[in-house]
Amino acid sequence: MLTLAAMLERAERWFPEVELVERGRRSNYRELGRRSRALARALLAAGLRPGERVALALWNRIAHLEAWFGVALAGGVAHSLNLRLHPRQWAAILQQAQDRFAIVEAGLMDAWRQTGAPARVFDYPDGTAALLAAAPEGDLPPVGENDGAALGYTSGTTGEPRGVIYSHRALALHALAISLPDANDFRQCDCVLPLVPMFHANAWGWPHAATLLGARQVFAGERFDAEAVLDLLATEQVTRSAGVPVIWQGVLDALERHPGRWPLHPELRVNLGGAPAPAALFRRFDRHGIVVNMGWGMTEMTPVGAINPLLAPDGAPDFAERRARQGRLLPFVEGRTAASGELEVRGPWVATRYVGGASADSFTADGWLRTGDIVEFDAGGLMRIVDRAKDLIRSGGEWISSVALENALASHPDVAEAAVIAMPDPRWQERPLALVVPRAGAAADAAAWRRHLEAQFPAWQCPDEYRVLEALPRTSTGKIDKRKLREDHRAANA
Repeated sequence: MLTLAAMLERAERWFPEVELVERGRRSNYRELGRRSRALARALLAAGLRPGERVALALWNRIAHLEAWFGVALAGGVAHSLNLRLHPRQWAAILQQAQDRFAIVEAGLMDAWRQTGAPARVFDYPDGTAALLAAAPEGDLPPVGENDGAALGYTSGTTGEPRGVIYSHRALALHALAISLPDANDFRQCDCVLPLVPMFHANAWGWPHAATLLGARQVFAGERFDAEAVLDLLATEQVTRSAGVPVIWQGVLDALERHPGRWPLHPELRVNLGGAPAPAALFRRFDRHGIVVNMGWGMTEMTPVGAINPLLAPDGAPDFAERRARQGRLLPFVEGRTAASGELEVRGPWVATRYVGGASADSFTADGWLRTGDIVEFDAGGLMRIVDRAKDLIRSGGEWISSVALENALASHPDVAEAAVIAMPDPRWQERPLALVVPRAGAAADAAAWRRHLEAQFPAWQCPDEYRVLEALPRTSTGKIDKRKLREDHRAANA
């Protein structure tokens, strides 16, 4: 059976002593199985019914993994709350999800109380310790492959967050697919540290995949700052890690400030996702001898849909461009492009609806998910995101890719990061506006930035204005918040 129960049983049986590590705590797969089943029995004794949701307000902890398995083994649906949202936003999500129980970190209880949610709450660690201690003995009910096991919500970059139910089958097949050699190439002997919050589409499925294979796992807790991350990478000798580009930019900055401070594992491999990554970021990884590749996905895809298999130069002159592409669609993920160039997908771990029937227009009449990404594929199947459909700039009847301009700006030696957005224009309809964060100590030189772009793009595609910012706003999942940028800068021009 393709269930979380089968995944857990395999890890317990063959890899009972393999470690699960977080700051201040070490466990193993034997303990994961014991505690997950105790939690399942305790929730059932408390009245959890099949298909009911259990909210989890937990950071990246072993306890979060225990809850994922424990809730699912009880026949429930584990709902990891986005801890970077406001309690008001939690309240709206909880109302839609109708969570009956909740496990909440003690430090987040004040925020939870502001939601007014009626769920029965167990605080972590004291309340959950008492809950586990009181768990009755007995067998657990069987769960089916198509039963819901987890609930994830989109980050709300294009509107209110929308919920997606992940079945046992979807989570199991997704774990297998992302483990393949041309994907993340997970092995049982690996040490895995996802630098993705577990509330962000199940940390990209990495903890499920690592459990399936019996790999050693490291959890970052609530700290994702560069030095804390590097301490874990070095101390635990991590071989596989993943996160959004902004996390890794900070990590690379710290490595460059303190050469030799953190002895990293020579086989460390990093997977990037969540946002396009410029070629300049790949070159920085190269300088530190860290292997890196790109991936792409959506909450609605459990979440990974494509991974780039290119790791080392293959002699082709366009290698640098091809390895920055989002990658090749994973096996069993089908893709097609609409007349507009927008990618539509379907597959065994791709959602076909949202909770409550929200945003039904995100799905085609024949069941494909509209991704909102304008893409192109090369002859080898490598996908490049040209832009988000909502971020393309229409100027004088022609399209301008904001992503292409952003990647080019980010390759300038004095630019830390950049965003390009459309601004209304009475003559051209829209014109690109560049928002630039200079590197520390670098001068803001708009003329130099424009010359840099004009060497790569026609002059009419280049921004007319460059505004300097101290930082770019980000969503709760680390993506650049272009919606806020558009609102702020259009208001400033009004």
